[in-house]
Amino acid sequence: MYVISDNYILQINPDSGRCNEDHLNYFKFIGRVCGLAVYHKKLIDAFFVRPFYKVLLNKKIVLQDIEACDVEFYNSTKYILENDPEPPTFIPVFASTSVSLESG
Repeated sequence: MYVISDNYILQINPDSGRCNEDHLNYFKFIGRVCGLAVYHKKLIDAFFVRPFYKVLLNKKIVLQDIEACDVEFYNSTKYILENDPEPPTFIPVFASTSVSLESG
């Protein structure tokens, strides 16, 4: 897990498998600790990204939820959805040449 920006919101690092082979065991441990805290009605002073909570609640993730995770991805996707992409101004032309090999 790692913190995004400066507001101390935790999200899962997609590259965690490259750093440590036991990363799934760590996530399992964190899940158990959070589950025990919920069961015993204890507050954990940690905040996760909105899509993580929505997955836990089996709710649909929408584009606005992604903004908290990756602002650049959110803005790019929003721009694409709001603006009709322009067709390419050039048409690539591919030519093939054939070479005949004569024996002799």
